[in-house]
Amino acid sequence: MTTEFSYRYEVLMKEWGMLQSSIQKYDDILFKIRGWSMAVLSAFIIASVHTEKPYLTLFSLIPICFFWSLDAMHKSFQRRFIIRSNRIEHFLRAGEFSDAVEKESFGDFHIPDLGGKFSVKNWKQKISPFKAALMFHVLLIYVPQIAIASFLFLILSFLI
Repeated sequence: MTTEFSYRYEVLMKEWGMLQSSIQKYDDILFKIRGWSMAVLSAFIIASVHTEKPYLTLFSLIPICFFWSLDAMHKSFQRRFIIRSNRIEHFLRAGEFSDAVEKESFGDFHIPDLGGKFSVKNWKQKISPFKAALMFHVLLIYVPQIAIASFLFLILSFLI
């Protein structure tokens, strides 16, 4: 292997490692955001029952929507890292990589300049925060919270 090819391969592997680390960090951030969302909802419900003011459960919708948008924004960032990581993994598994080793050239596969700027050309699949907010597993977290807050408001309004 030539020195240039070895250098590019090393840069590619470092990029892949950085991507995996970033994906894990975003998983941790998303887990914390979702935990805070549940904690805030619980606090509003407890305050509503304790003070006998059912409308407080409706106020919980504001932070739930805030956490939902924060979750969606971070999820969209994470998806960009996942897309690039998948592209690298596909490249390493496919015959493309064997050809690259044989020819000692990466061809059209873009290797970013990690020392200068971290950019990757041709990211065809970018995901907006709005699309991330409507992903099934994100909806599965926040829609039930909104439903619970609304349902408890109705129940507490009749009971209190």
